[in-house]
Amino acid sequence: MASLLVFGPLPAAALPFLRPYLQGEVDTLGRGGAEAFRDLGAEALRLERPTLLAGSREILVSIFLENETTLSLRAGAWDGTRANDQRLGLTAVVPVGEAFEGMPIALLVGLRRDSGETRIQSKKNGLLLHLEEEREWAVVGFTSSLPYGVSLAASVEPRSGGSPQWMADLRFHPMEATTFWLRRRGIDDGYRVRIPDGVATKVYSPELSYLVELQRDDLELGGELRSDDVWLLGGVLADSSPDYWAEAGGRPLPWFALRVGADRSVDRFVDPIRADGTGTIASVELGLRRQRIFAGADLELGPRDGLTVRYIHSILDSVSSADEVGTNAARAFLHVDYDFGLDFRSGYRIRGDQLAVGWSHRTLGGVDYSMGAQYFRLDLPPGSYALTSQVLDRALAAESMIPTSVDLLGLTGSIDFPIGAFQLGAAVGQYLPVATHQPGEAGSGSSGGKSSKGGGPFDWVGKLAKGLQDYGGGNRLLFRITSHF
Repeated sequence: MASLLVFGPLPAAALPFLRPYLQGEVDTLGRGGAEAFRDLGAEALRLERPTLLAGSREILVSIFLENETTLSLRAGAWDGTRANDQRLGLTAVVPVGEAFEGMPIALLVGLRRDSGETRIQSKKNGLLLHLEEEREWAVVGFTSSLPYGVSLAASVEPRSGGSPQWMADLRFHPMEATTFWLRRRGIDDGYRVRIPDGVATKVYSPELSYLVELQRDDLELGGELRSDDVWLLGGVLADSSPDYWAEAGGRPLPWFALRVGADRSVDRFVDPIRADGTGTIASVELGLRRQRIFAGADLELGPRDGLTVRYIHSILDSVSSADEVGTNAARAFLHVDYDFGLDFRSGYRIRGDQLAVGWSHRTLGGVDYSMGAQYFRLDLPPGSYALTSQVLDRALAAESMIPTSVDLLGLTGSIDFPIGAFQLGAAVGQYLPVATHQPGEAGSGSSGGKSSKGGGPFDWVGKLAKGLQDYGGGNRLLFRITSHF
């Protein structure tokens, strides 16, 4: 039954972790990777806002590749633990003419492949969790410009082994400074988790499987008001939460702009857990909530140089529970046909504070490059989990995790340059562990040992290198190729 304690953080661990912190596409990541402001143009290239592509007169082809290594432990008791995700995609926009005069139509085609692996390895107990995810799908649709400032788009994503996803996007541009949109998207997404047998050391634990599914309809209502000096944009997702995002900004000086904003997203999962040889043993509910507030400034240092400053405060909450189905859990773990009324509860919270500075430069030859740095404080307040028996009226297992704070240094860079008819871009972001803090303990250096008071002035460089060697990961790589013809 101790194996149930693994279920609490499973879905959160399987989702991409670094993307909310090392953010954005090539140029955004290069400027520091802390940019919560929505990049609607990048979302359009991913076919997430296809009406922004309406009116295209040229064929557009864009290929992107992303690799995220959240964790790669190569030392200590958890040597061999790793978590990574990859995304590969192609987008094509092909104009096909006009259905009526002044109403151009373009076909939208996208190919996508997502894969990932989460492996938790203990030197003492061996393999505790091995999650592998792989999904491939296509996107097909169209977009068109209509009279009176209206744009329309629709797409569908056929998926093997599941219901197709679909999207309808309507955008209304009644006047130069005003835009409204209505976007509805059906989401049917999921992946499988496998936990090998023998995870629990005090009782028999069979192999477990767990299907994480997200099914919902997103209806986003949004708008934008924009002039040369002031702008306001945002959207509300009409869900049970509801979710939202918003940004406001102004330009008090021609070379200086200020921005503020906030967003929130909530995901809920309800799924069964199956045990090998027994069937469904429990029903699991999981809630994930992410909310952020952010502020920033943009400075134009010259005709081809820019400086950005960003601050983001974010909170990720996770609450999960598992309720036993009949006597199945007792039969799976204890080989007895008895209803213990097992109930599992787990919860944790992650708080993050990011301060990033980035510099970008464009050469006369059309080459753009950026460099950035980010200070990141990650706080993990006390989390807890408990396995209780309603029949025995007592807790069978309970634990509260020690609060921990981690200081990280993020280094980022990007380059974007033309080669013939193609525009190539690449970016990298890497977190380096600096120190950890726990109540009643001195901060530890990046290598895991206690910070030393002596040493030379550049000892911190060796500590960072040691930390990166032993506790790798914390990086995100992006590649992009775009062409118009």
